[in-house]
Amino acid sequence: MVLAIIGGTVITLMTWMQHGTEQTSGKIVAAVTGAFLLGAAGLNHAIVNSLLMFAALNTGHAPFGYLQWAETAGWAAIGNIIGGVGLVTLLRIVQVPHTLKAEREHPAPGVPFHE
Repeated sequence: MVLAIIGGTVITLMTWMQHGTEQTSGKIVAAVTGAFLLGAAGLNHAIVNSLLMFAALNTGHAPFGYLQWAETAGWAAIGNIIGGVGLVTLLRIVQVPHTLKAEREHPAPGVPFHE
């Protein structure tokens, strides 16, 4: 489960890196880095695992069946969601004090600010 959580975090970071640039080269670097981290660190990602397991099932020599695939994909997806949503939530929580301070110092014109 820990590897699935980290895998979800890596994919979320990769997505943010790709959305943070207009340059194609930057998007490619983000994708290659994310793919390298998933593969080299052996991180668990639902899509990657599903592709590998389906390939094994199609050979007819897989030591597991479709039920095992569904269980593995389900746990991987849960871990990926926890990792991605957890990262987004953590970063938003860290940003809140700075945003509140900025709003107090420079309130928008015509908008009353109440604590």
